[in-house]
Amino acid sequence: MKKISQLAFAILLVSGFPTLLKAELKLAAECTRESALFKAGEEITFRTTLTKEDGSPECGREVQYILKGDGGFLRKGKFTSAEKPQELTARLDRPGFVLLTVTAKGEKKTLRTWAGAGVDPEQIQPGTPDTPDFDDFWQGELKALRARKIEAKLEPVADPRIRFGVKVCKVQLDNGELRANGYLLIPPDAKPKKLPLTIMFNGASAIGASYAAIDSMTAQYKTLVFVMNLHDTPVDIPRKDWQKWRQSDEIRDYMYRDTGDPKKYYIFKIFSRVVLSLEYLKTRPEWNGRTIIARGGSLGGAQALAAAYFEPKTVLCIANAPALSDHFGADRNQNPGWPDLFERLKKDPEALAAARKTMRYFDTVNFARRIKCQVAMSTGFIDTVCPPTTGYAVYNTLPGKKSIVNVTLGTHGLSLKKGEPSVFSCGGNYVRELCRKVEKGN
Repeated sequence: MKKISQLAFAILLVSGFPTLLKAELKLAAECTRESALFKAGEEITFRTTLTKEDGSPECGREVQYILKGDGGFLRKGKFTSAEKPQELTARLDRPGFVLLTVTAKGEKKTLRTWAGAGVDPEQIQPGTPDTPDFDDFWQGELKALRARKIEAKLEPVADPRIRFGVKVCKVQLDNGELRANGYLLIPPDAKPKKLPLTIMFNGASAIGASYAAIDSMTAQYKTLVFVMNLHDTPVDIPRKDWQKWRQSDEIRDYMYRDTGDPKKYYIFKIFSRVVLSLEYLKTRPEWNGRTIIARGGSLGGAQALAAAYFEPKTVLCIANAPALSDHFGADRNQNPGWPDLFERLKKDPEALAAARKTMRYFDTVNFARRIKCQVAMSTGFIDTVCPPTTGYAVYNTLPGKKSIVNVTLGTHGLSLKKGEPSVFSCGGNYVRELCRKVEKGN
């Protein structure tokens, strides 16, 4: 019996060797310049590597690449992996971005990675034209929304996971035509007319809202926080049920529907909820009456920029990789942003023409032109959902105090580079500093 067990062990040990030898390879790419920033006409160099699990080079594999940039720059090719890293070059003669996409067949799956570089990004201009009646349109809607009485229902949340003595309430708002909901977080020992207000917005795929981990910010920064639900759904839908709600008649493909009429377009409802929420929050007895912070990423970043325009008492806007940015970018031969609506409608000229009129009222470029408060942004250089060109098209349009964080290997979220921040985590330092100034009475 002992001999059989030893034999079986030997067989397993030997048969395991091929599995170990076939551990998945690692494909990596990066810009050779740490900042990944260049001047027009300057040569951009990317370095790519294909390595084994132990870090040694994997030689003899075919690697395919695509270099694509603003202004119509495009180059495709392939090479064979070798001992030394492969270098690929590109050049733009205008402001914009270049994205490198690299693919190779691994042991178990196709490997893919990216790297990006910016060329004079602070000179990028938007393709989206200004809209002469933009202010008339939105100011009329704001007046109508503010004239309606708001019914607010609050329900305390009893959850042992809530920390730091923070009070959390479900909030349901109704003005007779529109509903909005979310979670309100109140720091411990909140006193009347003392606290700044932070309103936070979710991205395009979120269903409901969450207060998880926000209790820490609420308590430490001593700010009221409201997390707004994007849709008219229950606020407390479990993540496992999100997909079912996304496929509902109300929500499915909402970003593409009714684009021929600005008042029927679904984003109009979302932006109206922003206003409804702000109007209620300004009645909170804890609010100091002068300090509002708007914060979000992706579609949440677009809402934050809209909030900064809608509400004059917004003093700080955090808009990370904002969506709805520079829909007309293709008119300048540069990438448009999510949801890339015009590309979707290009085979329907009549619908496209109508959408081009509608989207001027929702493009963050046109909000940015009119925002007076401080704005902090971030952009990921390998973000293909809200490309960095669109982020800079918005950023360069802002007339006031502003800053932007370049996440050089940032996707639409996390960075592929160790130690680099997530695109959506940027801006928290500005919120903290502002809240501390409010606390000290400055």
